[in-house]
Amino acid sequence: MQEKNIFQFKQFSIRHQHAAMKVGTDGVLLGAWANTNNAIRILDIGTGTGLIALMLAQRTSDDTYIDAIEIEKQAYEEACYNVEQSPWKNRIEIFHQALQDFSNTPYDLIVCNPPFFHNSLRPPDQKRRLARHADTLPMNMLAARCRPLLKPTGIISMIIPCIDLPKIESIFLTENLHCFRTTYVSTTANKKPERCLVSFDTGTNLKSKEAMVLLDSHGDRTNEYCALTRNFYLKL
Repeated sequence: MQEKNIFQFKQFSIRHQHAAMKVGTDGVLLGAWANTNNAIRILDIGTGTGLIALMLAQRTSDDTYIDAIEIEKQAYEEACYNVEQSPWKNRIEIFHQALQDFSNTPYDLIVCNPPFFHNSLRPPDQKRRLARHADTLPMNMLAARCRPLLKPTGIISMIIPCIDLPKIESIFLTENLHCFRTTYVSTTANKKPERCLVSFDTGTNLKSKEAMVLLDSHGDRTNEYCALTRNFYLKL
């Protein structure tokens, strides 16, 4: 039987006992969807338990190195533990600091599952507030800090609420970052998409727009969802 605080994937496990945000669909989608082609240096902003960093390590070759930053102390410690138990501990480094204080040489790929509940009722738990509210990392700050951390040919990929897409596109455009790939994610076929997987770069004129449905009418994962995540989930 799987332990309550352990989420087991095919090639690694995630302990999420102390981190505010547990393993969830958003993180898995982003970790499986982000384009890792030619990515030698990757940055994961707000790594939480280290889930996305570990997924990207699984998807890339031995010469790809991943840095991950996390501001919340217990999440940082949990991410360090999860990385240390993984097959890729020599390729992932976790930093306990805010993006505002982080600097490094530019990256080929930056990923972020950002805080986005701007105006919702704040949860009482301080860790969840840090993890899920844009107070700590406003979107304009995210865009501004990502720009110098991105190589000229680099890509930024995120998962965001669809309702915020126009505003976020406008913010990133002020940093000369253009949205060139969007996948609209719906829970079921009869529901409007609530989340978007998006990618930005500095020079693409072409725009790709797709749609993905996660569950069929029986509540089972759709073929497209299974195809995207089959290398990670134990049961599909």
